[in-house]
Amino acid sequence: MPTAFKFRLDPALRLRHLETEQERARLQELIAREKRLEKSLADLWQERTDAADFVRSSEEPGAQDVRALALFSIGLKARAKQFEDAIKAVGWQIVEQKRKVLAAERNERSLEKLKEKRQSEWNTKISREIEAASQELWLAARTNSLDGRHDDSSTWNDCN
Repeated sequence: MPTAFKFRLDPALRLRHLETEQERARLQELIAREKRLEKSLADLWQERTDAADFVRSSEEPGAQDVRALALFSIGLKARAKQFEDAIKAVGWQIVEQKRKVLAAERNERSLEKLKEKRQSEWNTKISREIEAASQELWLAARTNSLDGRHDDSSTWNDCN
């Protein structure tokens, strides 16, 4: 009786699958970090716009208000530069992480293809074994059937 198909590299395939999932999760974390940084940068620019609108909405903005806005804008630009640099760095990390995800997916897929190939070979082997067993059974049944007729016919002929 044929045994069930067993792929000796199933543990390695599971490991590759886990590695792929970890790389994808890391990529998602980086993308989320990039979005948070971009939102922080947008919020920063919105603060600048709100501060400028507040100063402009004053009936008579004083020199102190304008000066405070200018200093706020200078500090804001420095913080914006930090966010832009961080976004750029995370962007490079995302590019590198995408490469890692693709490599992990490629590694996993190569083992999956090998498993599929081995299973196909196993199926072919089992089919051949079944076919050979069927032919042997048919031949044995046919031989027994012919032997039985031959014995019966010789007995009948002997009696006549």
